[in-house]
Amino acid sequence: MLGRSHLKGPLIIGENCLVENSHLGPGVAIGQGAVIKDSQITNALIMEGVEIQGARLKDSILGLQAKVISHGGPTPSRLLVGDNSVVEI
Repeated sequence: MLGRSHLKGPLIIGENCLVENSHLGPGVAIGQGAVIKDSQITNALIMEGVEIQGARLKDSILGLQAKVISHGGPTPSRLLVGDNSVVEI
């Protein structure tokens, strides 16, 4: 972990993940090799190799190697994203 991050369990973080300046949990599971920066995530399943930048997510599932980039918003988004997808919100 880099920068200031806040983790609240229950929470699972896989190997070789990068979490930077983010708030995670409760109810978050993150697969291996995920990169999460400047984000807030609750109740989410994040598969291996996912990249998340600047997103506010809740009640979401992100497939393998998915990428979510957000330019900020006042309310959290609920996403169901397939493998190898790119989503900009």
